[in-house]
Amino acid sequence: MKEDKLKYLVHKYYRGETSLEEELELREALAQDASGEWENEKTLFSMFAEAANERAPQIEIDFDAPSAPAEKPSSRLAREIRLSWPAAIAAAVSLLIGLGAGFFLGSGNNSAEMTALKNDIREIKELTILNKLKDDSPSERILAAYQVQEFDQADDETIVALVNVLNMDDNVNVRIAAADALFKFGGKDIVRKAFIQALSREEDPNLQIRLINMLVMLNETRAIPKLQEMMNSDDQMQIVRQTAANGIGQLL
Repeated sequence: MKEDKLKYLVHKYYRGETSLEEELELREALAQDASGEWENEKTLFSMFAEAANERAPQIEIDFDAPSAPAEKPSSRLAREIRLSWPAAIAAAVSLLIGLGAGFFLGSGNNSAEMTALKNDIREIKELTILNKLKDDSPSERILAAYQVQEFDQADDETIVALVNVLNMDDNVNVRIAAADALFKFGGKDIVRKAFIQALSREEDPNLQIRLINMLVMLNETRAIPKLQEMMNSDDQMQIVRQTAANGIGQLL
């Protein structure tokens, strides 16, 4: 497989958009790749395969026997993710295999099973993203931040992780990605406060301007004192001071 196609499938997989056929194609391509660039992905798919082989349930159907009440998927997943994150993902994958099998065999409550299955898949994605935000590679952290934007909602743990990235990451492009991801959830007070706080420590003019414009779009009037301070500071670039002044004019 060409490198461009491999990269396309990897990124599509992380966005959760790959079909079963594409995931099989991706797994085969990773197994054959000798570049050394995709070692993390090779490990991940290998871990999934081992989880499926070792922990997938052996299903025997007795149509006459009454079905025992199943343990709630959410409680089972919660127990799994107390493990270290690679083991947690592997365990959760095998859990989903069992849930999926139960769904297709018919449980009498397929709608509830599918809803639980979708929730568990979302939790696994969030767990993966949280750990990729700590990755040594800036490109991986950027990708993880932008993946959050695909969520309709984000839990508090994910928001706090992005706030920490915005304030502490040493790569400005990663901080910009975190700001963009947080902006989608600008209705949360913690996000608005984080943007104001970030202006107090951010030194990159491009991100300063981005944060100012985000606060204006959010109509966050609590930012006015900070914007006034930036507008009057001789330490700020002229373009930043002008943007702050314009922002004050729009917020007043």
